[in-house]
Amino acid sequence: MLKFIKENPQKRYLIELPNSIKQEEIDKAIKELKIIKDIASDYTFSCHDLTSFKETRKRGYQAFLALPVTDWELFNDLMEYGASDIWIDGALGFQTDAIARAKDNVQIRVVPNYSAVIGDMQPNSFYIRPEDLDKYQKAIDVVFFREKEVSREEVCFTIYKRGSFIGNIEDLIPITREPTPNALFKEDFAETRLNCRQSCKVPGHQCTYCRTYFNIGRNI
Repeated sequence: MLKFIKENPQKRYLIELPNSIKQEEIDKAIKELKIIKDIASDYTFSCHDLTSFKETRKRGYQAFLALPVTDWELFNDLMEYGASDIWIDGALGFQTDAIARAKDNVQIRVVPNYSAVIGDMQPNSFYIRPEDLDKYQKAIDVVFFREKEVSREEVCFTIYKRGSFIGNIEDLIPITREPTPNALFKEDFAETRLNCRQSCKVPGHQCTYCRTYFNIGRNI
């Protein structure tokens, strides 16, 4: 790996620190990987918990929390700690303009076809269809996938790079078990969701915009 980095120092490298890492292991891992900082022009450490993230940042290394951020409190805390990247999900995914203004030089990451929020993945969850990805470009810098199989991950990358998908949306984004033609969705679907703040989940506020699309698809 180090040989490849030396030969390609201009690329951006993401190095994952071990999960549930102990303090002494953090020290050892960072010492061993110090050479990456010295030879790579752009890199970041992916940390699976706040402890390893904060320790890595204290030592002057680029790092980010490899967990989805769904509220402004944690978002702002990570900004203050100097996170290189922030993975947004949930309500933050519905505040594109605000994220674009707040992110400064931080790389905003998203998983476009899956919401990692526990108990979520409904029509009004955060996700992005391939056709709508360009509408988020002012706020989003990194698109990645969490597929179990490498082959499916490669297919997802190809589809989102192409910017179109023919078939049922559930084959790409597991929202419901009912088949819903992706062709049913119009351009205003994403435009409506860009800055709606996911207000449908606010107590006392009713919005069925997203669900209506899927209800129509179910009856076709």
